Amino acid sequence: MPLTRVRAPTRERLSGSGTPTGNILDTVNRSWHRAIRSGHAALTLRQGIAMRTFWLGLSRGLFSLIVLLLLAACGGGGNGGGARSWINIHEPENGYSTSSAETNVQGNLANADGSYPTGRVTWSNGSSSGTTPVICGFLCCLIRCAGSFEVEVPLNLGTNTITVSYEGASASIRVTRFLVFTISGRVAVQGTGVGLTFPEVTVTRMDAAGSSWFETKPDQSGNYVFVGLKAGSYIISPRLASSCLHRV
Repeated sequence: MPLTRVRAPTRERLSGSGTPTGNILDTVNRSWHRAIRSGHAALTLRQGIAMRTFWLGLSRGLFSLIVLLLLAACGGGGNGGGARSWINIHEPENGYSTSSAETNVQGNLANADGSYPTGRVTWSNGSSSGTTPVICGFLCCLIRCAGSFEVEVPLNLGTNTITVSYEGASASIRVTRFLVFTISGRVAVQGTGVGLTFPEVTVTRMDAAGSSWFETKPDQSGNYVFVGLKAGSYIISPRLASSCLHRV
């Protein structure tokens, strides 16, 4: 009688069931991981909403605080224990000298009660006078509630006393305007009238004390010019390329 090989039951199948044990475990594992991922996603969403709510509330609180500080700084409210309005000039410096017919004056100012500065600044210089508006943007109160001004003031020859005033406060500086002169001429070969030009010759200028020395180059016709000279004595000398010095 031939022998028949009988396959022993394996652990991969459950008793009385045709479902493999490994498939069931895989299904359970997948379900467990999906549940974990779903829970993690829900937790992350809740955390994101909470953080967004926190930062939004913080931003609103900071904005409200800034507004309150601005209102407190620029809202007026009393004399501040004897405080008074002030104005200053920070440009130009006191004692400034120039040859220009006018100068740009700039400064800052503030009200006695710390309120938002408005209105106009009055300026004067001898027989000249006028007003200029107070400059103060919305952000001028972030550091201190102060405004500024800027005006072109005409100058007279000699010493000028420029005064600016605002809300009973004033400030003054002295500016000197001086005349300037021009020295010009022509360099030529004596007896021929032929003009000399660079690099054949250069023209130098020294003051009487010899403490300042400047050089210029003649044009194609031999003409030269020195500008912006204060009143005084000067020595003008042509200098040949051979370094020979001749006085004219």
